Amino acid sequence: VKLEELVAREKFRKDLFYRLNVLRINMPSLKERPEDIPVIVRALLDRKKTKENIEKPIEIVPSVLTAMMLKEWNGNVRELANALERGIVRALAEDSSSTMLRLEPKHFDFMEQSHDENLPFQKAKSKAIEEWTRSVIKSALSETGGNVSVAARRLKIGRTSLLRLISKYKVRE
Repeated sequence: VKLEELVAREKFRKDLFYRLNVLRINMPSLKERPEDIPVIVRALLDRKKTKENIEKPIEIVPSVLTAMMLKEWNGNVRELANALERGIVRALAEDSSSTMLRLEPKHFDFMEQSHDENLPFQKAKSKAIEEWTRSVIKSALSETGGNVSVAARRLKIGRTSLLRLISKYKVRE
């Protein structure tokens, strides 16, 4: 919900809106940018490792990362960070003797509650790849003002291939 709408419905104070409305930053949600999740997860894990003085390497199982990319994070990065923190605490409590901290599906609540929980790994992987491909194509088209030829060159693929992908994934700018 945009703040302007809340002001119009008198659910948000107009004076406060204008005080806060100095600079607008469009921050896409994690749902809009699933391809960013692996990078964000790695950064959050590194930060947690430093903050908590965890000396062993932290490995996250690919199926967990795929599920993270498919999950709708309503709380965005904060919700993702909290899920990772819970996973780390559970993994540490389970096995303190190994040389590596391995984050597995059993360490995460959302893995049990996922609407995709019954999908085989290959289907989940395919879905994640499709979403990532669609996102990359949308981004390239957006950056080039919808120019397919320039977007294809940026993506280092042929124009015909890009048109085929646009059709296959039903990409609309």
